[in-house]
Amino acid sequence: KPVIWGLGGHVIKCGLAPVLIDLMQRGFATAFAMNGAASIHDFEIALAGQTSEDVEAVLPDGRFGSAEETGREWNQAAILGDSEDIGLGEALGRRLEAIADPRFAGQSLLLAAWRNSTPVTVHVAIGTDTPHTHPDADGGAIGRTSHRDFRLLCTLVAAMDRGGVYINAGS
Repeated sequence: KPVIWGLGGHVIKCGLAPVLIDLMQRGFATAFAMNGAASIHDFEIALAGQTSEDVEAVLPDGRFGSAEETGREWNQAAILGDSEDIGLGEALGRRLEAIADPRFAGQSLLLAAWRNSTPVTVHVAIGTDTPHTHPDADGGAIGRTSHRDFRLLCTLVAAMDRGGVYINAGS
């Protein structure tokens, strides 16, 4: 039966991706649905072994969301994914396959799911996540890839008609 995990940003930011990867590899997670924040934290962990910002420390002086590499690479993935008619989760996993730091690649749920052919859907709200402030942000590409993921999630949930589990492990 399907086991779909819905994830918020703090689940990944707090370092639980390796636990979810283990559950996926043992068959206790057949798909993941994450918000934009979860995808960003996971993306950064794959690149640098940690998230780029302590929100509480950088928000007051206006530096929140200014990590150049995250904005550039995350948006590049969305744009490439859009040109190939794939969803954002798949696009991010594919991009990480090419650019993840080998020292941290094993901590990325997006990359592990990509390698395992496990669906990951990313559900973005435009203007709520840090890559949207980057000059390379393409709202159309972000919207279309996230919408493809929404449709995939609908298909995955419809397949639960004969049973399954949806676990909401939100922030």
